[in-house]
Amino acid sequence: MSVKDTGMFVHQMELVKTIYNGQYMKRTQKPQGVMLHYDESTSDKGALGWFEDPRCRVSYDRLVLDTGGYAILCPEDMAAYHAGTCRTSDPERLSYKSANQAFKGIAIAANNLETATIEQVLTVAMLTRLYFNEYNWPLTDLWRIKGHEDEAVYPEGTERAGRRGRKIDPTGPDKRKPVLSIGCIRYLVPRIQVPAKPAGSNIPNDRFGSRRYSAYWRSYIRLVSYRSDNDWHFVIENQPKTAPVKALSRWSVMPEHP
Repeated sequence: MSVKDTGMFVHQMELVKTIYNGQYMKRTQKPQGVMLHYDESTSDKGALGWFEDPRCRVSYDRLVLDTGGYAILCPEDMAAYHAGTCRTSDPERLSYKSANQAFKGIAIAANNLETATIEQVLTVAMLTRLYFNEYNWPLTDLWRIKGHEDEAVYPEGTERAGRRGRKIDPTGPDKRKPVLSIGCIRYLVPRIQVPAKPAGSNIPNDRFGSRRYSAYWRSYIRLVSYRSDNDWHFVIENQPKTAPVKALSRWSVMPEHP
C-alpha cells in the first residue's frame, strides 16, 4: 500500500475577477443541482480572455483557475449558457426542460490533455458545497452533482439526435485519468470545511470571496491519499487553525472515488 500525506496547508479560495459577457438568461426557477465542466482553455490567462471576447457565446456561473482562485461569469439572478442541449439522466429526481435553468455551472480552466490541480479540485468542492448550503440541499443528495457528459445530448436535426456523447467534460477522454473527477467532488462536498458568512453580515454574495473578505474563505485541511489493492481512497481531515501549516504541492493525478 502506498500512502501520500500532503501535510497541513491552508486553502484560500479567492475571487479574482468578475466578467459579465451577457451570455445568460433570466433565472426563472430554483436550481436543482450543479453541473461540472472544463472550458478547453490552455491557460488561466487565455480562459479569462476568452470570456471577455465578444465572439464568446457561452458562460458559467463560476470559472476555477489553476491557482484555486475563481471568476464569477454570471449574475446571481441569471442562468448561464453553459449546458446546451441536454436530457435528464435521472428523470425521477431531476426533471427539467432547460439544463441551464436546472443547474449551476462550474468549470475549471483546463482542457482534455490536463488534470485538475488540487487547488482547482478544492475550490470546485467548496463552491459546490456553498450551493448545497444556499439551496438547502441535503449533503446526502450527491446525485445533484452532475458532469456535462452525463446530461448532454445531440440536438434535434442531427444524425444522433437525443443520444449521449455530445460532451465528455469534465472527465475527458480517459476515465482512468480524469481531467476533473466527478466522484472526487462528490466525495469532498459533504466533508470539506466551508467557512460560514458571519451572522448578520451584509457582504454581498458575489463579493464574499473577494480579496477584501477572503479571510472568511480560509480552510485548514490535511489531505491523505492512499492506494490499496489497485483502488484509490481519499481522506480529508479539517484541522484547527492552530495546527502547523505548510505549502501545498500539486498532484499530477487526482484519485478517483466512487
